[in-house]
Amino acid sequence: MTNHTGAYIAFNNFDYKSICTWPDRTILIPNRDDVYNETLNEFFPRGFYFEIYSKNPDSYFLSPTVPTLEESEKLGYKMLLIYSNCPNHEFERRKYTSNSGFCKHCGLFSLNPFPLRFKCSICSIATEYCKNDDNVYFCEKHRENNISYDNEVFLNNKRYSKRVNIRMLRENIDKKYFCNIENMFELKFEYNLY
Repeated sequence: MTNHTGAYIAFNNFDYKSICTWPDRTILIPNRDDVYNETLNEFFPRGFYFEIYSKNPDSYFLSPTVPTLEESEKLGYKMLLIYSNCPNHEFERRKYTSNSGFCKHCGLFSLNPFPLRFKCSICSIATEYCKNDDNVYFCEKHRENNISYDNEVFLNNKRYSKRVNIRMLRENIDKKYFCNIENMFELKFEYNLY
């Protein structure tokens, strides 16, 4: 569902319409946060939040969990404005060993502000495609050499992402905003899918 705000609302089970003016190519995914009550054996809504994918700046973040979707969207939009108005993003890795990091000034999380640190154990190209249990890395071309449990989980997640994307295509979601997750943690926007 695309609307006048520049945002595409994916997996919109709430029939929600955006109220903020988002940059083009922004993807919003509304979610409900439930809490389980063991005594009553039921789930109860705690609040709502959005997963937000933006290309300006290039980021993925969650809005705070609050009682309404409208309030959550406003808080998420406010976070985006803080990220967008940061005069100079300076990234640090914090606990990440990958090329991901956070801005020291505004807290923006970015998937790739740093160059890849690891090389494929076979061809030596920079990669973080997959690794085995001994932290030996493999590129996509040489992934079959990785025989670890983590790699099976990774490949299963990639197959699942592909199935989700195919289902989205079949449901005739607006092709301009269709997402294709090629690698874990990497969001790419595909155009001209016909």
